[in-house]
Amino acid sequence: MRCNAEQAQAGGPLGNRVNPSRLNDLDRRILRESFKEARRLQQKLALDYQL
Repeated sequence: MRCNAEQAQAGGPLGNRVNPSRLNDLDRRILRESFKEARRLQQKLALDYQL
């Protein structure tokens, strides 16, 4: 949300992309762990539903 606020103040278009280098250490770690959890969920779904 902070990135969207910065984009809005700069007059640029709002988007879903986040530059990880612009995140603080805690937010970067949370993002990394979120991607790991998403990967685990995808793997479980692939096994459960033979995808």
